Amino acid sequence: MRTRPLVTVLIDTYNCGQYIEEAVGSVLAQDFPAEQREILVVDDESTDDTAERLRRFGDAITYLRKPNGGQASAFNFGLEKARGEFVAFLDADDYWLPGKLQRIVEAFEEHRDAGMVYHARSDNSIRVQVRFKTEGCRCSRDFFRRTPRSC
Repeated sequence: MRTRPLVTVLIDTYNCGQYIEEAVGSVLAQDFPAEQREILVVDDESTDDTAERLRRFGDAITYLRKPNGGQASAFNFGLEKARGEFVAFLDADDYWLPGKLQRIVEAFEEHRDAGMVYHARSDNSIRVQVRFKTEGCRCSRDFFRRTPRSC
């Protein structure tokens, strides 16, 4: 039995209250087992209604607030808390199309040596691309395998 989630979805936010519900909702709507993912929302000290809007999601998310330090510091803070084997990044003012999470995980399972999987969205479809650890690493904010400081 799995004791930790397979995927951590890391959403960074700073004053994105008007978008945050759509971002979180797009993750919750994925056809992917809830027990295999965790959603961490890292709030970089927003001054708008972000925290209030996130309350409606209850235990479906973990809300983490930190002193303002910029997007990179929010991601680093979230990575320290992430428990998943894979980490997916999602900006608070963006959303995922249906099927994204499953396709990305399938790409990792198919390519066990992959260091990073990322995608391009065109015509409402997801084109998955794989980068192997030996190819060097230019980190993408879309999705990557959680490996200790590989990027």
